[in-house]
Amino acid sequence: MSSGPIFVSVLEGEGSIGRNREIMGATDPAKAAPGTIRKDWGKDVEQNAVHGSDGPGYCGDGDSFLFRPDEILAIFTLTRWWAHERTELEAQY
Repeated sequence: MSSGPIFVSVLEGEGSIGRNREIMGATDPAKAAPGTIRKDWGKDVEQNAVHGSDGPGYCGDGDSFLFRPDEILAIFTLTRWWAHERTELEAQY
């Protein structure tokens, strides 16, 4: 699946899969929109520079394959911090 160094991440949040797929671009770099990762860095369908989940069912499988549970960390955005009580967020994580 890779031919060089990789960067692996776990994204979460409402619409995160769809938004990430927009940033990645179409699987075929020739058909990807300008400014997407695949358009800018992909060579062809097989070497398209990036891989990402296409649905929630796939995400969990990839996460456990690539990460131990203690390696997945929660990152808070300023919006989430102000939208919830601090103790409520601390209890979740």
